[in-house]
Amino acid sequence: MPFETCSFSLEHLGEALRASRSTRRFLRFRDISPGTPANRICLLRHDVDVSLEYAARMAYLEQELETPATYFIRMRAAGYNPMSRRGRAILKEIEEGGGEVGLHYEGVGDAEDPDAAFRRFLLEKAMLEDLVGHAVGVALHMPRRCHGFDGRAIEEAGALYDVSSQERFGGMSFVSDSNRQWRGGCICEHLRGNAGMHVLVHPVWWMPEVQDADVGNIVRRLAEGD
Repeated sequence: MPFETCSFSLEHLGEALRASRSTRRFLRFRDISPGTPANRICLLRHDVDVSLEYAARMAYLEQELETPATYFIRMRAAGYNPMSRRGRAILKEIEEGGGEVGLHYEGVGDAEDPDAAFRRFLLEKAMLEDLVGHAVGVALHMPRRCHGFDGRAIEEAGALYDVSSQERFGGMSFVSDSNRQWRGGCICEHLRGNAGMHVLVHPVWWMPEVQDADVGNIVRRLAEGD
């Protein structure tokens, strides 16, 4: 049934997930193989752009609701360090709680050497895999501002998957809260349907201390490389 109000809050996200648990099958990206029927599946994805602490709070909510998600982690973000003691603890908490950790990789800027960027990708991937103890899937950071790598190159590098793979995930309808705006309605509306969904939720937009007035500044800093 419709909710009285929709908001970017952990409370409303919890309401939407709780209401869809009986009709949706929540899976991690690594659980999907080519040919997996998409109907009723939800791939819940979190690009951790700004803060691992925000990711930890979202993961705690999802663990309570038994709705697994995949968290894509940056290895050179300005706001957090996954290699710190606290960072490693959060990654462990996410995976021990049923979630998945993947790499949110930095792509190729317009003025950047593609070979140097790919070497950076390989290094970041190896560093994260060393932290979590297994191979990881990947998702491009800021796809409107940089270029990703060829799917074959990513596969040959040993990544479990690339979220942009049409062969593996093309049967899913994609929705995102980018810039704290849903396209086509709130997440609670999207989850009411039966179509397979690839839902991108950025933890930063759902935190009570982040207001609408902060969005422009956060987006600007990310575009500048933070």
